[in-house]
Amino acid sequence: MKLKKINEKLQDALVENGLTEPNILQKETFSTIKSGSDCIVLSPKGSGKSTTIVLNVIQQLAGHVEESPRAL
Repeated sequence: MKLKKINEKLQDALVENGLTEPNILQKETFSTIKSGSDCIVLSPKGSGKSTTIVLNVIQQLAGHVEESPRAL
């Protein structure tokens, strides 16, 4: 999945699992979620909401190992 500034290992894992391009929802929401801003995303089941959130959490955890970030 080609998103700007995503962890290289995460990018490789996504490609290995067949996620090569983000969909429209993911392109439009990834930066907002990554910034930590509050946002509400309403879209149909299977549109990529959960994947986008989980990718952001993994991205954040991968970048801050020494600081021991927390994710809820």
